[in-house]
Amino acid sequence: PFEVGFLDTPGLAVDIFVAGSYAYVGDMGGGLRIIDVSNPASPVERSRFNPAGYKIHGIYVAGNYAYAGVYSGGFVILDVTMPSKPVMLSYTDTPGEAHTLQLVGNQLYLADGLNGLRIYDVTNPALPVEAGFYMGPGFVHGVFVEGTTAYLANEGRGFYVLNVADVRNPVATGYYYTGDSAHFIYKYNGYIYLTDEVDGLYILR
Repeated sequence: PFEVGFLDTPGLAVDIFVAGSYAYVGDMGGGLRIIDVSNPASPVERSRFNPAGYKIHGIYVAGNYAYAGVYSGGFVILDVTMPSKPVMLSYTDTPGEAHTLQLVGNQLYLADGLNGLRIYDVTNPALPVEAGFYMGPGFVHGVFVEGTTAYLANEGRGFYVLNVADVRNPVATGYYYTGDSAHFIYKYNGYIYLTDEVDGLYILR
């Protein structure tokens, strides 16, 4: 792999989601940056969202909506029908520090630090409602959901596998200890890809 383009952001870029011709970057101190990457050699920032000094950590985009985790707690939902003019629809506080998130159907799964996994019904983007949660031990930093299974990256404890068929009552069904600081997690083609701040990358079947 080799670099074809570059754009410096003012904060600490910690998460990115690409949808169509745009890259949505969670930039911590710089908020959410929306970048036109239609020409990868020359990315251009089209807009930003940071009205309250939100430290945006996680970002997920689906359809006309962007879901952004706020490091100090909670998440915002934005209408990005026009990426050059994002409109905030709602802010929902959470008990912990919001990190990564993922939308599955109308359910938003949020890794909420010491307050575990929080699940919100976002059928009405202007009025999200908590549908369920899983506390568990440790600090939940990453989440990936496939069907009725959720995988949690848990700092200091590796990752957990949850059955979320009933979002009101998630149940742990498996566990793998990495030994250090698990951060981000993704499943593809039967493999779990888990980044660990100290150990690097784990690939697990």
